[in-house]
Amino acid sequence: MAKKIIKILFLAFGIILPSVLQAQNNCSADLKQAGDLYDKGMYQQAIDILSVKIKKCEYVDAERQYALKILISAYKEMDELEEADKLTYIFLNENPNYVIYTTDPQTFVEQIRRYKIRPKLTFGINLGTSFVKLNTTDVYSIWNAIPANNGYSTMFGYSFSVDAQWHFNNYFAVSSSAMYFSQQYERLFATHQYFTQTFRENITTFKIPVILNCSYQIGKNWYPTVYGGFYFSKLLSTTGYIQTLDKYYINGAITDHEDTQSGINLLKYRNIYNYGFTYGVALNYLLKRYTLKFCCSYSMDSKHYTNTEKIFMDEPLLVDYYYTDNEFKLRSLDFSFGVTYNLLYSVKSKY
Repeated sequence: MAKKIIKILFLAFGIILPSVLQAQNNCSADLKQAGDLYDKGMYQQAIDILSVKIKKCEYVDAERQYALKILISAYKEMDELEEADKLTYIFLNENPNYVIYTTDPQTFVEQIRRYKIRPKLTFGINLGTSFVKLNTTDVYSIWNAIPANNGYSTMFGYSFSVDAQWHFNNYFAVSSSAMYFSQQYERLFATHQYFTQTFRENITTFKIPVILNCSYQIGKNWYPTVYGGFYFSKLLSTTGYIQTLDKYYINGAITDHEDTQSGINLLKYRNIYNYGFTYGVALNYLLKRYTLKFCCSYSMDSKHYTNTEKIFMDEPLLVDYYYTDNEFKLRSLDFSFGVTYNLLYSVKSKY
């Protein structure tokens, strides 16, 4: 039974495959014939062939481009402008960054140049890195002995985001995204050479920005952009790490003592929800359906990062003040690289 089924499948395959190949060969031959007819000025005959074949044949990209060029040019020559416009719209949506060749029919070139095209709706992903900066507004003494405003060390962070952008015209667009940030900063306390303490905090944040973009085209594919807007953020997690190094004199000798605490949950000392402002510049390079972009932006939280009311109400002990550090607002300088997919295009006549 199995052998019979295999024989039937091979027989069917042997019958169908030649038919498919023959049909594809006919499509290619008809396309060449239509091109020859157009070159001879037999525009209606070229239209009669390709208006049917372009719907039935599975042309590869280059063949489909050629078929549409002939149809657009032939309809234009026949003064059937409505049909030519419909096919031009299809052609430019399929080939938004088409480069005109010297071999293209002059009628087709004139028709293409009557239209302007731009992305309308895009979706993208971005990866980035950030430099965290803390803007201190109030300071707290710790144990009344440690200097209150020791400097912070800027440390790296990284980000990932997905975004959507709606283009109003060639210059202005509005965008929004869902962004995940992981950042870190560090601070060193020291009273004297026998006591040092390092405090490090790891922060993860979710942000939703709303951005207004202003772009300007340079050449065929380059679009420098300036942008600005606001964002809402939610603190997802924050954990602290403390390393204390003490030196003691015992029997005339110096003894080192090290104490480490990690995984300290600092979320209750922080403002979970925040908002702020961001601005930056970007350089975009437009491909056929994709746009590559490099961005540099600066973000500023408006609310303080530390929830002092919560600290003083729930944790009045000085040792807990230590975990709060100073009163500050987060700042970050961000660099990112991304790619967007141009889902929809706007194709409009210039006249």
